[in-house]
Formats: sequence, structure tokens, C-alpha cells
Amino acid sequence: MEFLSVLGDSLSRPRPEENINLTDTYSFLLSNLLGKSVYVINNARRANTTSQQIQESYLINDINSCLSEYYIIQLGIVDCAPRLFSIFQQKLINQIHPVYLKNFIIKFMSKRRYFFTKHFPKVYVKLNNFYFNYSELINYITITQTNLKKIFVINIPKTNEYNLKRSFGFENNIKEYNEIINRIAKEKRQIIELIDLYTISEDEEILLHDGIHINKRGHQIIAENIYNKIQFLINQKD
Repeated sequence: MEFLSVLGDSLSRPRPEENINLTDTYSFLLSNLLGKSVYVINNARRANTTSQQIQESYLINDINSCLSEYYIIQLGIVDCAPRLFSIFQQKLINQIHPVYLKNFIIKFMSKRRYFFTKHFPKVYVKLNNFYFNYSELINYITITQTNLKKIFVINIPKTNEYNLKRSFGFENNIKEYNEIINRIAKEKRQIIELIDLYTISEDEEILLHDGIHINKRGHQIIAENIYNKIQFLINQKD
């Protein structure tokens, strides 16, 4: 039996509040398609960034402990989404008392989100750090996983009009971070297969109403896409 590990954020996980259950996720669908030949491990976590994923504890738990032949990486939206507050600022705000003062600050800035994201742009992971993190993650997998056959990287889908009107520069951020994902995939095309979710999202409605998370159709498309690529690799071997 071979193993496939998913390294991702909330896009790779169930979202029961939006009626996306475990059985709807692409990891579960992919497991059914592959049957007993490949065991799928979903190590994705909500709010995961590339900066978190390359921390030693995550590398050990998600990669070293699995020794998988295949990996899926779906990271980037948490890194690149326009933010009102940096991670450090968010921690400071959470410590504000009384609570009504904290809520007043958040509400005040949220009502003026487009202004603040335009004139005081913030993301959780800056572009140059994203490139470093993503490259480090790929390199770590290729060096430590002696049985590695393929890494599938999924780029960031388009967002919706609501998010574009709400946060300045959202679409530009997605394109810039996707350029990095696409470039790394091209540079290491011997080991990486790109799942171009951005292009897919231009042609099909694959997102929930929040313009961020994947709907059932999106999960199905990803599962079928990766399954076909794995089957191609298996048939080549035979």
C-alpha cells in the first residue's frame, strides 16, 4: 500500500457550517477512487499558512511521520488575503479590555475595510516570505521522502465580487502568489504536478458564497483531476 498526504488549510477540510461534510472533501473522494492501493491522510488545518507549515513540529508530524509517496499541497489563501490587522496586531487587540472597546475598534475598521486595506495593506505572509516558505516545504519533502513519486500543488482560486469590493487588492494578491506557486511547479516539474484551480474557477462555479472555500463540485473536480494523474503514473510504471 502507498500513502498520500494532504498539507493544506481550510479549503482542504470539511466545512459542516456550509454543508461540506467529510464525505464531500476531495481527500475522502480521492480515497474512494484510489481504493486500497493508496491510503489518503488529510493533515490540513484551518488558518494554516506556509510559515506555520514549515515549522519543525509540523514538518515532523505531517511529513516525517507519514513517509508518503504522494503529497498534495494547498496553501496560499490564508497567506495572501488582505487583512485589517497583522498577526501581531490581532494578538494585541484580543487582549484589549473591556470587551466593548475591542469590539468598537474592530467594528470601526471593518466598516472601512476597503480604505484600510488600500492605504495600510497587510497580509499574514509577505510575498518574498511566501516564496521562501513554499520552496523550503517542497525541498524538505523531496529530501526526506525517499519513496516520493509526485507532489500535487493546488494554486489559489479566484475570489468573488463581494470580496473584491470589500478588500482592496484581493485579486492582485491572488495572482502574485499564484505566480510563485506556478513558477515553483514549473522549476520542479519533474516531481511536481500543478492543479490549476485558478483557471478552473474562471470556467466553473467551484466556490461557496464566501468566495474562498470550495463547494462540492470543486472538491469533486480536484479529486478526479488528481486521481487521473495518479492512475497515469501507475499505468506508466506497469
